[in-house]
Amino acid sequence: MRIEIFGIVLAACVASCLAKCQRKEGDIAESYICEGISSLTELNVIPTLAQKITILNSKIPSLPADSFTRFSGTLNYLNITHSELEKIEDNAFARLSLLHELILDYNRIAEIRTDWIKDLRNLKVLRVWHNHIKLIEPEVFAHLPNLELLDIAYNQIDHCTPLEQLEKLDNLEIFYVTGNPWPLRCRPPVVFHLEHNHVQFIHNWGNDHILIEECLAHEFGAKWDDQILYKCVANHLGKLSVPPIVPAH
Repeated sequence: MRIEIFGIVLAACVASCLAKCQRKEGDIAESYICEGISSLTELNVIPTLAQKITILNSKIPSLPADSFTRFSGTLNYLNITHSELEKIEDNAFARLSLLHELILDYNRIAEIRTDWIKDLRNLKVLRVWHNHIKLIEPEVFAHLPNLELLDIAYNQIDHCTPLEQLEKLDNLEIFYVTGNPWPLRCRPPVVFHLEHNHVQFIHNWGNDHILIEECLAHEFGAKWDDQILYKCVANHLGKLSVPPIVPAH
């Protein structure tokens, strides 16, 4: 009898130790961490009442439609980091109306599309830094009225984000754009808009936007020719970097 009980306990222990999804101890909320998974079916061990799910160091190249619908009644935090995520299908986050934080850092995502963000109207934090993002569909911002933090740092966004779309983020408090090759001419109006609305704007532009405005105002052709604008700003930066000449006595 004792041997049978020992066998049952041992089997339970082994199953628990081998499980790649574990409950996070010490967290008041129903929180689970999955590491090293290669299929979303491995989330089946997580109760439907989970409030927080973190997936780390895994191989999840795509998220199909309704990937997390089973948790729609309680899930408010979803983190998929360092998991080789590349493709997010339409409605991948369907019915996650309670989700407040979505973190997709260090993956291979190439775009943020309206069809997978549209059900996240209560989202407050969206972090997608260190991906391969080149495109954010303009309509995305209209579906994120409660967003407070947007982090798109270290991606490949090389086009201006339409100001009229940014204006739809009424509750935005912090915006990270460091490491994106934004065109020079779109920087001043974005900086002005965000500063005017008291948004903390994290970038690596220094005070370049002031030089850009100077060039746009006074350098002939800068308003319509990017090469002229870039050359003008570079010339100003070169002059600023030269140490002042001290007259000889």
